[in-house]
Amino acid sequence: MAEGASIPGRRVTSDENFPVRIESTLGIDLLADSISGEERMGRLFVFHLELLSENPELMFDNVVGQRVTVVMELEDGERYFNGFITEFRYSGARGQFSRYQATVRPWFWFLTRTSDCRIFQDMTVPDIIKQVFGDNGMADFEPRLNNSYRKWEYCVQYRESDFNFISRLMEQEGIYYFFEHEKEKHKLVMIDDVTRHAAYPNFATIPYHAQTDNTGFELTDVLDVWTATQYVMPSRYAMQDYNFKSPDVNLLAKHKDDAGHETPLSDPEIYDYPGEYIETAEGMKYVEIRQQELACQRERINASGTSRGLAPGFTFTLSDHPRADQNKEYVAIAVEHMINNKGFFTEDKGTQELYRCQVEVMDKTKMFRSARETPKPVVQGPQTAVVVGPSGEEIHTDEYGRVKVQFHWDRYGEKNQSSSCWMRVSQIWAGKRWGAIHIPRIGQEVIVSFLEGDPDQPIITGRVYNAAQMPPYTLPDNKTQSGIKSRSTKEGSSDNFNEIRMEDKIGEEELYIQAEKNENILVKNNKGETVGNNETISIGNDREESVGNDETIAVGNDRKESVGRDEDLSVSNNRKRNVGVDESINVGGKRTHTVGNAETITVGEDQNINVGKNQSVAIGTNRTIEVGKDQSVSIGAGETRNIGNKLVIKAGDSITLECGASKIIMKKSGDIKIDGKNLVLNGNGSISVKASGQVKIKGATIAKN
Repeated sequence: MAEGASIPGRRVTSDENFPVRIESTLGIDLLADSISGEERMGRLFVFHLELLSENPELMFDNVVGQRVTVVMELEDGERYFNGFITEFRYSGARGQFSRYQATVRPWFWFLTRTSDCRIFQDMTVPDIIKQVFGDNGMADFEPRLNNSYRKWEYCVQYRESDFNFISRLMEQEGIYYFFEHEKEKHKLVMIDDVTRHAAYPNFATIPYHAQTDNTGFELTDVLDVWTATQYVMPSRYAMQDYNFKSPDVNLLAKHKDDAGHETPLSDPEIYDYPGEYIETAEGMKYVEIRQQELACQRERINASGTSRGLAPGFTFTLSDHPRADQNKEYVAIAVEHMINNKGFFTEDKGTQELYRCQVEVMDKTKMFRSARETPKPVVQGPQTAVVVGPSGEEIHTDEYGRVKVQFHWDRYGEKNQSSSCWMRVSQIWAGKRWGAIHIPRIGQEVIVSFLEGDPDQPIITGRVYNAAQMPPYTLPDNKTQSGIKSRSTKEGSSDNFNEIRMEDKIGEEELYIQAEKNENILVKNNKGETVGNNETISIGNDREESVGNDETIAVGNDRKESVGRDEDLSVSNNRKRNVGVDESINVGGKRTHTVGNAETITVGEDQNINVGKNQSVAIGTNRTIEVGKDQSVSIGAGETRNIGNKLVIKAGDSITLECGASKIIMKKSGDIKIDGKNLVLNGNGSISVKASGQVKIKGATIAKN
């Protein structure tokens, strides 16, 4: 037998003479029997290795998770497929060989074995990806991005793997990736523009050579099957969204692809909501990406052959195709590899070709976008969270009344103003500068819902008590009470609050209102207030009441008013007071009564004026006293009258002046009678006595001087 020939059922001691070999740091010999694998832009590659080993007892723990490289010999070099063994199995023996199967995947695949809940704020998607890769210790990636990216105010990874999170963000932003393989590693390359693709080294042009029979293939590095297909795809894409900061702005974004087919439908359109943007420019970018995602599927070529230089993300120019319009530059989207060493056993020699691939390509002038296949997590219902803010603050809000929260699932948040985005708070009424406002305070537990179930769109819809934040009224003892009770801030205690409380217990119904400091009530028109029984008003200090027009006070029974010190009553115009029965005025000290103009006092019956001491009456001009019947004046001591001019006393019947035994009586008939003991008439001048009749003088003695 010739040297180096295979022996039936016997192993070949080395794979150095075969075009495909395995290299690793495992310290064991593994021979590659056959290899199959699939690579696709924007997706993870996977290779399945059929391996042979002379060791039937390889320890799985020493193999799984280790890096391995498949080396394929080329005419002028080598091609590498590098990855990590993620599955390893033993499947029996063939001859003296033990058979093993290994599944090889990229380092990015390991992020499918993670799951997390975390919040990213004010970051672009490329920055988020870089942080996630860095947090996992992954450095073999390279962004080759042409476009600029918006900063996401709030982006949540929610109960999903790091791989899922990164994949859906890439798909949304129009970023895709492929892998570049080296002998000892592989690198993830992020792309957002077809201009960043380049040809695989030494395979810039790949010829087409049609299959002629089914007996085998002698030609290498050609494509022998070429199938071009076009599909009807929507030609228009439209999206809509809403920004509460500019509620009247129409954020509708539309994009039309002029390269569509003519169909019975006039410009078939896909419309979606929400578009996950808040500015029109952002919407226009996203809608263009979505349209490109559809357009790149309009024409695809599926080919197969023996070319060993086809890899996703790399370009080539097809030559020698009988259709001239097919001979142009393409970019490979997906490649499926089939490699067979088939020579370790003599019965396998010549049964199959060494290498064959199936490839999916597209015109390089068209923009590629990965399909949005990675699902975004949906929050299945409302959650609760705790309101947070800066240290030392009790209320933290913005001009929209929004607050920030710490979710219970957030293990990275520090329970401060950086724990979340600003979240709008549902109120019982929300009008244009009118409505209701109750801002959740730091430490309170709130109910958070999510618009469309989107973890990036939280909104606070309620508040709940917990063991640390108990209700204002002890329950169930006060289960009949309801109301609103606030807390003064900052640093208010349980004694500092405003409150409106209702007691609904039968027989004890009550409406209680407390103002911790001031209370101001404005009634722009009428106010009606009815008290069915008693009313008590207690004012600790001053009270001021102003009535712009009339005031009427009706008291059905008694009224008592007590003023502890002074009372000042000022009436700008007239004042009228009616007392139905008696009125008593008691003044403990002095009283001054001043009337600026005339005063009339009318007493229907008797009037008694008692002055305990002196009384002075000063009248600026005339004084008239009219007594309907009798008048009696009693003076305990003397009376002095000083009349500046004249004194006139008139009586309709008689006038009597009486002092002890002396009396003067004047009657309306003209008679005047003077009675007394001694009468003395002194005149400094003359005394005249004149009578129409006789003059009589009687006395015991009549003396003449």
